[in-house]
Amino acid sequence: MPDNFHPADPENPYAYYDEKALYAFVASRGVALPTKPEFGYSNVGVGLLGQALAHRAGATYEALLRKQVTGAARDARHCYYPPVLNAR
Repeated sequence: MPDNFHPADPENPYAYYDEKALYAFVASRGVALPTKPEFGYSNVGVGLLGQALAHRAGATYEALLRKQVTGAARDARHCYYPPVLNAR
C-alpha cells in the first residue's frame, strides 16, 4: 500500500485517497517495476490507470464509469446476448 494511504473509513478505504495523494505517491516512488516483484497486481497501478483514462476522457473517473460501463450496461442496445440466452 502507498505510504501516504491512511484510510479513515474501513468500509470504504479509498474514499479519501484522492488524485493529489496518488500523484504524490507516484512522484515519490516512480512507476518502474522492481527486479523481482512480490506480486503482479497493484491497487496503485489500477488507480493510476483509472486516473489516466478519466483525464484522457476529460471527465472524473466516476463519470467515465457511469457513461462507459454502468450506463451502457443498462442500455440493451449495447449488450450482446449469445443465441443460447436469447432462446430462454
